[in-house]
Amino acid sequence: MTALRSRLGRSGSFLLLPLSIIPFLLVGPSLVDSHAEFQREQQSHALPAPTVVLSPAEIARWKPLPAFKGAVPVIAYEGIGESGPRSVTRLQFARHLALLSRLGFRTISIRQYARWRTGQPAGMPARPLLITFDGGRLSSFRGADRLLQRYGAAATMFIPTARIAARDRTRLNWKELHEMVRSGRWDVQAEGTNDQARVVSDPSGDMAPAYAYRRYTDSTGIESYADWQARVTRDVFAARDALVAQGFDPVAFAVPGGDYGAQATNDPRIPGYVRSLVAAQFGPAFVRDARNWPGFTTRSGDAARLEIGRETTADDLYAWLRAKDPAR
Repeated sequence: MTALRSRLGRSGSFLLLPLSIIPFLLVGPSLVDSHAEFQREQQSHALPAPTVVLSPAEIARWKPLPAFKGAVPVIAYEGIGESGPRSVTRLQFARHLALLSRLGFRTISIRQYARWRTGQPAGMPARPLLITFDGGRLSSFRGADRLLQRYGAAATMFIPTARIAARDRTRLNWKELHEMVRSGRWDVQAEGTNDQARVVSDPSGDMAPAYAYRRYTDSTGIESYADWQARVTRDVFAARDALVAQGFDPVAFAVPGGDYGAQATNDPRIPGYVRSLVAAQFGPAFVRDARNWPGFTTRSGDAARLEIGRETTADDLYAWLRAKDPAR
Protein backbone atom coordinates (compact mmCIF):
# COMPACT_ATOMS: atom_id res chain seq x y z
CA MET A 1 0.00 0.00 0.00
CA THR A 2 2.86 2.37 0.86
CA ALA A 3 4.50 1.65 -2.48
CA LEU A 4 1.19 2.32 -4.25
CA ARG A 5 0.79 5.66 -2.48
CA SER A 6 4.34 6.57 -3.45
CA ARG A 7 3.69 5.76 -7.11
CA LEU A 8 0.41 7.71 -7.06
CA GLY A 9 2.20 10.66 -5.44
CA ARG A 10 4.82 10.68 -8.16
CA SER A 11 2.13 10.43 -10.83
CA GLY A 12 0.26 13.31 -9.23
CA SER A 13 3.43 15.39 -9.32
CA PHE A 14 3.79 14.74 -13.03
CA LEU A 15 0.14 15.65 -13.56
CA LEU A 16 0.64 18.91 -11.69
CA LEU A 17 3.77 19.80 -13.64
CA PRO A 18 1.94 20.99 -16.79
CA LEU A 19 -0.37 23.11 -14.61
CA SER A 20 2.65 24.81 -13.12
CA ILE A 21 3.82 26.10 -16.49
CA ILE A 22 0.43 27.36 -17.67
CA PRO A 23 1.06 30.89 -16.29
CA PHE A 24 4.32 31.01 -18.23
CA LEU A 25 2.54 29.86 -21.39
CA LEU A 26 -0.02 32.62 -20.91
CA VAL A 27 2.49 35.34 -20.09
CA GLY A 28 5.14 34.21 -22.58
CA PRO A 29 3.60 35.71 -25.74
CA SER A 30 3.10 39.07 -24.06
CA LEU A 31 6.72 39.07 -22.90
CA VAL A 32 7.88 38.30 -26.44
CA ASP A 33 5.63 41.05 -27.80
CA SER A 34 6.90 43.54 -25.23
CA HIS A 35 10.49 42.68 -26.10
CA ALA A 36 9.77 43.13 -29.83
CA GLU A 37 8.10 46.47 -29.12
CA PHE A 38 11.09 47.54 -27.02
CA GLN A 39 13.45 46.63 -29.86
CA ARG A 40 11.23 48.54 -32.29
CA GLU A 41 11.40 51.64 -30.07
CA GLN A 42 15.18 51.35 -29.77
CA GLN A 43 15.54 51.13 -33.54
CA SER A 44 13.20 53.97 -34.50
CA HIS A 45 15.67 56.86 -34.50
CA ALA A 46 16.99 58.52 -37.65
CA LEU A 47 20.31 57.14 -38.88
CA PRO A 48 23.40 59.30 -39.53
CA ALA A 49 23.68 60.86 -42.97
CA PRO A 50 26.51 59.50 -45.13
CA THR A 51 28.74 62.11 -46.71
CA VAL A 52 28.97 62.37 -50.47
CA VAL A 53 31.78 64.14 -52.32
CA LEU A 54 31.21 64.47 -56.04
CA SER A 55 34.10 63.48 -58.26
CA PRO A 56 35.45 65.85 -60.95
CA ALA A 57 34.02 63.46 -63.56
CA GLU A 58 30.55 63.67 -62.01
CA ILE A 59 30.70 67.44 -61.79
CA ALA A 60 31.63 67.51 -65.47
CA ARG A 61 28.83 65.10 -66.43
CA TRP A 62 26.05 66.65 -64.35
CA LYS A 63 25.73 69.98 -66.06
CA PRO A 64 23.03 72.31 -64.64
CA LEU A 65 19.69 72.18 -66.41
CA PRO A 66 17.66 75.23 -67.46
CA ALA A 67 14.83 76.56 -65.33
CA PHE A 68 11.32 75.61 -66.43
CA LYS A 69 7.68 76.46 -65.78
CA GLY A 70 4.36 74.66 -65.96
CA ALA A 71 5.65 71.25 -64.85
CA VAL A 72 6.99 69.46 -61.77
CA PRO A 73 9.07 66.27 -61.78
CA VAL A 74 7.98 63.78 -59.12
CA ILE A 75 10.13 60.89 -57.90
CA ALA A 76 9.03 58.01 -55.68
CA TYR A 77 11.03 55.90 -53.24
CA GLU A 78 9.85 53.09 -50.99
CA GLY A 79 12.24 51.62 -48.41
CA ILE A 80 15.81 52.49 -47.51
CA GLY A 81 18.14 49.64 -46.64
CA GLU A 82 15.50 46.95 -47.22
CA SER A 83 15.63 44.02 -49.62
CA GLY A 84 12.85 44.92 -52.07
CA PRO A 85 13.47 46.09 -55.64
CA ARG A 86 12.24 49.59 -54.78
CA SER A 87 14.53 49.93 -51.78
CA VAL A 88 17.69 52.02 -52.00
CA THR A 89 20.71 52.37 -49.75
CA ARG A 90 21.37 55.46 -47.67
CA LEU A 91 24.43 56.20 -49.80
CA GLN A 92 22.34 55.86 -52.95
CA PHE A 93 19.75 58.31 -51.62
CA ALA A 94 22.55 60.65 -50.52
CA ARG A 95 24.00 60.65 -54.03
CA HIS A 96 20.59 61.43 -55.50
CA LEU A 97 20.20 64.43 -53.19
CA ALA A 98 23.74 65.57 -54.00
CA LEU A 99 22.89 65.42 -57.71
CA LEU A 100 19.65 67.37 -57.25
CA SER A 101 21.45 70.01 -55.24
CA ARG A 102 24.17 70.28 -57.88
CA LEU A 103 21.51 70.79 -60.58
CA GLY A 104 19.72 73.51 -58.62
CA PHE A 105 16.50 71.59 -57.93
CA ARG A 106 14.54 72.64 -54.84
CA THR A 107 12.01 70.36 -53.21
CA ILE A 108 8.45 71.52 -52.60
CA SER A 109 5.77 70.49 -50.10
CA ILE A 110 2.68 68.55 -51.05
CA ARG A 111 0.58 71.63 -50.30
CA GLN A 112 2.65 73.72 -52.70
CA TYR A 113 2.14 70.99 -55.27
CA ALA A 114 -1.63 70.85 -54.67
CA ARG A 115 -1.96 74.64 -54.90
CA TRP A 116 0.09 74.70 -58.09
CA ARG A 117 -2.14 72.02 -59.61
CA THR A 118 -5.20 74.23 -59.08
CA GLY A 119 -3.52 77.34 -60.48
CA GLN A 120 -3.07 79.09 -57.12
CA PRO A 121 0.12 80.99 -56.23
CA ALA A 122 2.43 78.45 -54.67
CA GLY A 123 5.80 80.19 -54.44
CA MET A 124 7.40 77.67 -56.77
CA PRO A 125 11.20 77.70 -57.20
CA ALA A 126 12.80 77.89 -60.65
CA ARG A 127 13.44 74.12 -60.64
CA PRO A 128 10.80 72.52 -58.39
CA LEU A 129 10.85 68.84 -57.48
CA LEU A 130 8.54 66.68 -55.37
CA ILE A 131 10.10 63.76 -53.48
CA THR A 132 7.70 61.07 -52.29
CA PHE A 133 7.95 57.85 -50.30
CA ASP A 134 5.39 55.04 -50.50
CA GLY A 135 4.29 52.59 -47.82
CA GLY A 136 4.88 54.58 -44.62
CA ARG A 137 7.96 52.51 -43.91
CA LEU A 138 10.06 53.08 -40.81
CA SER A 139 13.20 52.44 -42.86
CA SER A 140 12.35 55.39 -45.13
CA PHE A 141 12.29 57.82 -42.24
CA ARG A 142 15.38 56.37 -40.60
CA GLY A 143 17.44 56.45 -43.78
CA ALA A 144 16.20 59.72 -45.26
CA ASP A 145 15.51 62.16 -42.45
CA ARG A 146 19.06 63.32 -41.67
CA LEU A 147 19.88 63.56 -45.36
CA LEU A 148 16.82 65.73 -45.98
CA GLN A 149 17.98 67.92 -43.10
CA ARG A 150 21.51 68.19 -44.50
CA TYR A 151 20.32 69.25 -47.96
CA GLY A 152 17.46 71.46 -46.77
CA ALA A 153 15.02 69.20 -48.60
CA ALA A 154 11.50 67.94 -47.90
CA ALA A 155 9.54 64.82 -48.78
CA THR A 156 5.98 63.51 -48.67
CA MET A 157 5.25 60.17 -47.00
CA PHE A 158 2.27 58.28 -48.42
CA ILE A 159 0.89 55.89 -45.80
CA PRO A 160 -1.46 52.87 -45.86
CA THR A 161 -3.68 54.05 -43.02
CA ALA A 162 -4.97 50.65 -41.84
CA ARG A 163 -1.45 49.23 -41.59
CA ILE A 164 -0.39 52.27 -39.58
CA ALA A 165 -3.38 51.85 -37.26
CA ALA A 166 -2.57 48.13 -36.85
CA ARG A 167 0.91 49.09 -35.58
CA ASP A 168 2.80 47.03 -38.13
CA ARG A 169 6.34 47.27 -36.74
CA THR A 170 7.86 47.76 -40.18
CA ARG A 171 5.70 50.86 -40.62
CA LEU A 172 5.73 54.20 -38.88
CA ASN A 173 3.19 54.88 -36.14
CA TRP A 174 0.98 57.94 -35.71
CA LYS A 175 3.22 59.45 -33.03
CA GLU A 176 6.26 59.20 -35.28
CA LEU A 177 4.37 60.65 -38.23
CA HIS A 178 3.32 63.68 -36.18
CA GLU A 179 6.92 64.20 -35.07
CA MET A 180 8.06 64.01 -38.68
CA VAL A 181 5.58 66.68 -39.75
CA ARG A 182 6.66 68.94 -36.86
CA SER A 183 10.25 68.76 -38.14
CA GLY A 184 9.19 70.67 -41.26
CA ARG A 185 10.87 68.08 -43.49
CA TRP A 186 7.91 65.76 -44.03
CA ASP A 187 4.30 65.81 -45.18
CA VAL A 188 1.88 62.92 -44.67
CA GLN A 189 -0.75 61.78 -47.17
CA ALA A 190 -2.65 58.54 -47.83
CA GLU A 191 -1.95 55.51 -50.00
CA GLY A 192 -5.34 53.93 -49.38
CA THR A 193 -5.73 51.73 -46.32
CA ASN A 194 -3.43 49.00 -47.64
CA ASP A 195 -0.65 49.84 -50.10
CA GLN A 196 -0.33 46.19 -51.16
CA ALA A 197 -4.04 45.54 -51.77
CA ARG A 198 -4.61 43.20 -54.71
CA VAL A 199 -7.54 41.06 -55.81
CA VAL A 200 -8.05 37.91 -57.87
CA SER A 201 -9.22 39.23 -61.22
CA ASP A 202 -10.20 36.10 -63.20
CA PRO A 203 -10.82 32.33 -62.92
CA SER A 204 -7.14 31.56 -63.57
CA GLY A 205 -6.20 33.26 -60.31
CA ASP A 206 -4.38 36.27 -61.76
CA MET A 207 -3.80 39.04 -59.22
CA ALA A 208 -4.38 42.71 -60.04
CA PRO A 209 -4.47 46.10 -58.27
CA ALA A 210 -7.53 46.25 -56.00
CA TYR A 211 -8.81 49.56 -57.36
CA ALA A 212 -8.40 48.64 -61.03
CA TYR A 213 -10.39 45.40 -61.17
CA ARG A 214 -13.68 43.93 -60.12
CA ARG A 215 -12.83 41.01 -57.88
CA TYR A 216 -13.38 37.36 -58.92
CA THR A 217 -14.38 34.57 -56.53
CA ASP A 218 -15.18 30.94 -57.33
CA SER A 219 -18.46 31.16 -55.44
CA THR A 220 -19.94 34.30 -57.02
CA GLY A 221 -17.82 35.02 -60.09
CA ILE A 222 -16.98 38.64 -60.90
CA GLU A 223 -18.31 41.07 -58.30
CA SER A 224 -20.95 43.48 -59.50
CA TYR A 225 -19.98 46.99 -60.51
CA ALA A 226 -22.05 48.30 -57.59
CA ASP A 227 -20.12 46.09 -55.15
CA TRP A 228 -16.81 47.22 -56.66
CA GLN A 229 -17.91 50.85 -56.28
CA ALA A 230 -18.84 50.30 -52.65
CA ARG A 231 -15.54 48.52 -51.89
CA VAL A 232 -13.30 51.18 -53.44
CA THR A 233 -15.37 54.09 -52.11
CA ARG A 234 -15.17 52.67 -48.58
CA ASP A 235 -11.40 52.40 -48.86
CA VAL A 236 -10.92 55.96 -50.12
CA PHE A 237 -13.20 57.39 -47.43
CA ALA A 238 -11.57 55.27 -44.71
CA ALA A 239 -8.12 56.53 -45.73
CA ARG A 240 -9.35 60.13 -45.76
CA ASP A 241 -11.12 59.80 -42.42
CA ALA A 242 -8.00 58.31 -40.82
CA LEU A 243 -5.89 61.28 -41.95
CA VAL A 244 -8.46 63.83 -40.81
CA ALA A 245 -8.84 62.11 -37.43
CA GLN A 246 -5.09 62.58 -36.92
CA GLY A 247 -5.21 66.24 -37.90
CA PHE A 248 -3.62 65.80 -41.33
CA ASP A 249 -5.03 67.65 -44.35
CA PRO A 250 -5.76 65.32 -47.31
CA VAL A 251 -4.61 67.07 -50.50
CA ALA A 252 -3.16 64.21 -52.61
CA PHE A 253 -3.50 60.45 -52.93
CA ALA A 254 -1.15 57.66 -54.03
CA VAL A 255 -3.26 54.97 -55.69
CA PRO A 256 -2.51 51.55 -54.13
CA GLY A 257 -0.68 49.47 -56.71
CA GLY A 258 -0.20 52.58 -58.83
CA ASP A 259 -3.16 51.86 -61.10
CA TYR A 260 -6.89 52.55 -60.89
CA GLY A 261 -7.66 50.97 -64.23
CA ALA A 262 -6.03 53.48 -66.58
CA GLN A 263 -3.44 50.87 -67.59
CA ALA A 264 -5.65 47.77 -67.51
CA THR A 265 -9.03 46.83 -66.08
CA ASN A 266 -11.92 44.41 -66.51
CA ASP A 267 -14.52 47.18 -66.61
CA PRO A 268 -14.15 50.38 -68.68
CA ARG A 269 -16.25 52.35 -66.18
CA ILE A 270 -13.65 51.97 -63.44
CA PRO A 271 -11.02 54.61 -64.38
CA GLY A 272 -13.47 57.50 -64.66
CA TYR A 273 -15.16 56.67 -61.39
CA VAL A 274 -11.91 56.41 -59.38
CA ARG A 275 -10.49 59.54 -60.99
CA SER A 276 -13.56 61.56 -59.94
CA LEU A 277 -13.70 60.00 -56.47
CA VAL A 278 -10.05 60.70 -55.64
CA ALA A 279 -10.21 64.23 -57.07
CA ALA A 280 -13.23 65.03 -54.89
CA GLN A 281 -11.86 63.56 -51.66
CA PHE A 282 -8.15 64.34 -52.02
CA GLY A 283 -6.93 66.07 -55.16
CA PRO A 284 -4.17 64.83 -57.49
CA ALA A 285 -3.87 61.06 -57.94
CA PHE A 286 -0.31 59.71 -58.09
CA VAL A 287 -0.02 56.67 -60.34
CA ARG A 288 2.57 54.39 -61.90
CA ASP A 289 3.90 54.88 -65.41
CA ALA A 290 3.82 51.57 -67.30
CA ARG A 291 7.38 52.02 -68.63
CA ASN A 292 8.61 53.93 -65.56
CA TRP A 293 9.78 56.77 -67.80
CA PRO A 294 7.09 59.43 -67.23
CA GLY A 295 7.20 63.05 -68.20
CA PHE A 296 7.16 65.82 -65.60
CA THR A 297 3.69 66.25 -64.11
CA THR A 298 1.49 69.09 -65.32
CA ARG A 299 -1.53 70.88 -63.89
CA SER A 300 -3.99 68.41 -65.45
CA GLY A 301 -4.32 64.66 -65.57
CA ASP A 302 -2.76 62.02 -63.36
CA ALA A 303 0.59 62.55 -61.69
CA ALA A 304 2.98 59.81 -62.80
CA ARG A 305 6.19 59.43 -60.81
CA LEU A 306 9.61 58.07 -61.63
CA GLU A 307 9.89 55.08 -59.29
CA ILE A 308 13.39 54.83 -57.86
CA GLY A 309 14.81 51.38 -57.16
CA ARG A 310 18.03 49.71 -56.15
CA GLU A 311 19.27 49.83 -59.77
CA THR A 312 18.66 53.59 -60.16
CA THR A 313 22.01 55.37 -60.13
CA ALA A 314 22.50 59.12 -59.88
CA ASP A 315 23.41 59.06 -63.58
CA ASP A 316 20.06 57.38 -64.33
CA LEU A 317 18.22 60.07 -62.40
CA TYR A 318 20.15 62.78 -64.24
CA ALA A 319 19.34 61.16 -67.60
CA TRP A 320 15.61 61.23 -66.79
CA LEU A 321 15.66 64.83 -65.58
CA ARG A 322 17.57 65.90 -68.68
CA ALA A 323 15.42 63.94 -71.12
CA LYS A 324 12.10 65.10 -69.69
CA ASP A 325 13.02 68.71 -68.86
CA PRO A 326 10.34 70.80 -70.62
CA ALA A 327 12.76 73.71 -71.02
CA ARG A 328 14.96 71.68 -73.39
